[in-house]
Formats: sequence, C-alpha cells, structure tokens
Amino acid sequence: QHYIFPSGGNGLFLVVDEKGTFREDNFHRAVSALSSGSDNADTEKKKGAKGKQKKGSSGSDVHKIVRLIMERNYDPVIVFCFNKKEC
Repeated sequence: QHYIFPSGGNGLFLVVDEKGTFREDNFHRAVSALSSGSDNADTEKKKGAKGKQKKGSSGSDVHKIVRLIMERNYDPVIVFCFNKKEC
C-alpha cells in the first residue's frame, strides 16, 4: 500500500492499494489538496521569523504523519521527508 500526505494537509490518501491497483481518484484528491494552497497559507501564518513553527501550532507535517500512523495502526512504515528543516 502507498499513501500520499500532501504538505500542509490533514489526511492520508491511498494511491496504491494492497493488490497493486493505482487509485487515480485518490491521487487527484491529493494533488488538488496540494495545489489548493489554503492549508499551506494557514501553516505559514503559524511560523515564526526563521520559518520554525510557533509553540501553539499543531506540529510539523512529519509529526502529523507519525501521529496518523500510530492512530490507525499502519506501522511498520517508511516515511520520506525531503525538507531538512522538518527532519
């Protein structure tokens, strides 16, 4: 199974199921969530002067992903993060 978590998003999108079938509908939902920009604007408002998130914010995307994984018992998993500041 392969999931996508769009940057600034709040959910996971199943794009390849357990049978290896590509779920195009979910892929398009993930891409539209990425391109909407509304979630990213909210995240940018919570950041401080150096790009780090303020204490009251909900956490980075990596923390959101890990929390979702633990809540839904999706472990074990491999998470790829391409942002040095998030890791």
